[in-house]
Amino acid sequence: MSPFRKILHFGLPYKGYAFLNILFNAFYALFSALSFISLIPMLNVLFETTEKQFTPAHWEGIFSLQSYIKDSLNYYISSKLEQDAEGTLIFVIGLVLGLFFLKNISNYLALYFITYLRNGILKDLRNELYNKIITLPISFFNEKRKGDLTSRLTSDLVEIEWSIMSSLEMIFKDPLNIIVYLATLIFIKQP
Repeated sequence: MSPFRKILHFGLPYKGYAFLNILFNAFYALFSALSFISLIPMLNVLFETTEKQFTPAHWEGIFSLQSYIKDSLNYYISSKLEQDAEGTLIFVIGLVLGLFFLKNISNYLALYFITYLRNGILKDLRNELYNKIITLPISFFNEKRKGDLTSRLTSDLVEIEWSIMSSLEMIFKDPLNIIVYLATLIFIKQP
């Protein structure tokens, strides 16, 4: 059994926290992509890179979802800009701020739940090491210095915490970010 699998075995009692971490990392990736996408229609209309649309978008099927959403947002912003430009700008800024707030809350909650997983695994590892040390014969302690043993155990656990647990955290976060950003790039590509 590889060392990484042994450590993951200690995480089985905390799999609920791992699931919540994955869920909030997915929300983080989604809100992160949406926070930047939400700026596109407003900037296009404000800087007049696309013409204003005053007719509602028509649904033509699932294959035209991208153009339907783009035309709907363009229509909404164009019609609101004609009525109240300042109110529309405040609405869009509020939308962007709200999406950034949701992104940061999701990131915070993902880190919050991974902390329970990390601390639970480290607690179980420490208990396992303590039980192992307790069962060692007295002659072991006569040959080794107690300070050296304590220093090694502490530094090894810190190394596990920073290296393996950090990589465990990134195993889920980075692939989700890549998938969501690639899907976003494919979705918003200009025809």
